[in-house]
Amino acid sequence: MGMYYYEQGELEQAITQLNIAINMNPDFGEAYNNRGLVYFDLSDYDKALADFDKATQLMPNSAIPYSNRGATYLAKGDHDNALTSLDRALELNQKFGKAFYNRGLTHLDLENYDQAITDFDKAIEFSPEQFSTLLHKTPTREATNNSPFLGNFVKSIEMSQSFADLPTAYTYRGVAYYRKNDYESAIADFNKAIELQPDLAFAYYYRGVTYYNRSENEKALKDLETVVELNNDPQIQSEAGLILDELKLTLEPAFLSPTGSSGAFGETGIENEQVFSLVIDPLTPNTLFAATGNGIFTSVNSGVDWIPANNGLTDTDVRALAINPLTPTILYAGTFTGTFKSTDGGENWSLVNTGLIDTDIQSLVIHPTKPEVIYAGTFGGSVFKSENGGDSWSSAANGITGTAVFTLAIDPTMPTTIYAGTMDGFFKSMNDGETWEFFGLKDSFVLAIAIDPITPTTLYAGTIDGLFKSVDGGKQWLPVENGLPDTYISGLVIDPFNPVTIYAGGSSVYKSTDGGNNWQLVAADLSIPAVRVLALDPITTTTLYVGTEYNGVFAIRQVDEK
Repeated sequence: MGMYYYEQGELEQAITQLNIAINMNPDFGEAYNNRGLVYFDLSDYDKALADFDKATQLMPNSAIPYSNRGATYLAKGDHDNALTSLDRALELNQKFGKAFYNRGLTHLDLENYDQAITDFDKAIEFSPEQFSTLLHKTPTREATNNSPFLGNFVKSIEMSQSFADLPTAYTYRGVAYYRKNDYESAIADFNKAIELQPDLAFAYYYRGVTYYNRSENEKALKDLETVVELNNDPQIQSEAGLILDELKLTLEPAFLSPTGSSGAFGETGIENEQVFSLVIDPLTPNTLFAATGNGIFTSVNSGVDWIPANNGLTDTDVRALAINPLTPTILYAGTFTGTFKSTDGGENWSLVNTGLIDTDIQSLVIHPTKPEVIYAGTFGGSVFKSENGGDSWSSAANGITGTAVFTLAIDPTMPTTIYAGTMDGFFKSMNDGETWEFFGLKDSFVLAIAIDPITPTTLYAGTIDGLFKSVDGGKQWLPVENGLPDTYISGLVIDPFNPVTIYAGGSSVYKSTDGGNNWQLVAADLSIPAVRVLALDPITTTTLYVGTEYNGVFAIRQVDEK
């Protein structure tokens, strides 16, 4: 009667009946085993283990209670004891498919992928499809979330050897292959699982993830949409939805529905502007500043609305911006007529040109810990340095003169090291800009530089000839172009929390999640002439801002991959 109630889902009544059976016969091993199954399904693993322990004592030559005990240890995360029990079950019955299956899950958890695959092979081998409507009553880890105990309770030795849940076994073997990066074998197993059970959501999920990692985005999109449509596994559905958000990633204009916008160009919109520089307030990242050919614009709502911030700015052709990392109300702007400074968050500007011989400013960078130290690169080939917040400037161009300085970057861990991207290649100073040395990329216009914040000897340089990477501080450079069709890269930014994630801007926006080895198109529908500059939200890193040629600023809203 106990198992009858169990089959009906009346678990408490099942326990009552099994208690009666045990009271009548304290040596009834199968009753202990069956009560353990009920406790397992109730997620009361300690009571389940106690019953399976008793069952193994009363039925020492039966593999079933050992297998059940192993599955329970697995559900508790006790892998060592799980393996001990499952090994014993398989010593007693070498054709026990369910025990192989649960041992495969254990090895999968332990990242022993080869052994997991071997065990899933056996689970599949001992799962004849003619038994596919029957599932032997041995628990699996999935029972902690869903009750897999369907069909008839089978007692025969012949049936106890079979593991009939073939789709699940194929799926988990596919997961093991996937984690070994054997994507072909993984997809073959997921295909088989879906063939056997067309509504198996997590097989579609893992196949979709595999396609996603192979950059087969259309196939990934289709599989993950199927997961959501099936709606039969909430956890997998939620995870699929997160990846779908990224796969469906489309660019939203940062001037989206600007209040009072006049359309083409107005006081609250910059959609037709050429954007040369973008900076984000490091403490309040919904505050942005954009440098354009028509002045500086600011947004306090993540780019939804923009207003001009040009009071005192006598030259509105602004090519460079820099924001004080410690006091973000202090900003600097580089123009054709020199450098301007604001101390009130861009509301007012004043010219700070004392000592600037060459005033055609193309790039600005601020010392990360001494923000009174600023460097300015000019189109005439000079670098100037201020050590007093822009009040005065002096030349810091020994070794670099005569070539336009398009971009500057400072090593965040060793700020005495500064990099310059120029019309003639890549330059490096290791003494606060006193002297510079040529460090390669000859005749390549270096338009953007990104520094790995954790391993700052790893550098990326965006040029008119493509994207290059150095792992030795610029001594040697190699192209990194797999999946990156553009040869003109003018925007670069690194995720500060996960520096193997890099974004590059050219004719569109591209993303790498493996340190530049492979690239994937992020923004396929960006109908603009070119990307000029990229900026990443410094706190969440889930919003990427894209400054463009004559099409303003766009924002890519992303899923948090961390």
